[in-house]
Amino acid sequence: MKQNLRLSSLTYTLFVSLAAIDKELTSKVSFHDFYRGLDDGTLFEDIQMKLGSDIDMSLLIGQPDQKKLFLEMLEATRAALEDARGARPESN
Repeated sequence: MKQNLRLSSLTYTLFVSLAAIDKELTSKVSFHDFYRGLDDGTLFEDIQMKLGSDIDMSLLIGQPDQKKLFLEMLEATRAALEDARGARPESN
């Protein structure tokens, strides 16, 4: 049976992301951190570790099927943007 990313997972992640922006926490997570977490499959755990109790990623961390689908969606988005740009970013 095909799994779909639930709208509640997307909405929750947007809500948490906006809260992090409101709290001015975005400088604590770099693009390098984001891409490394995406590549390693640990993006949400990494963000949770960096931001601690200021953010709660438990909805995605605690639902492996949704986490996997969300990471696949982010990877597909990154690939599409890189294809449109014509190059992959250099890895560090």
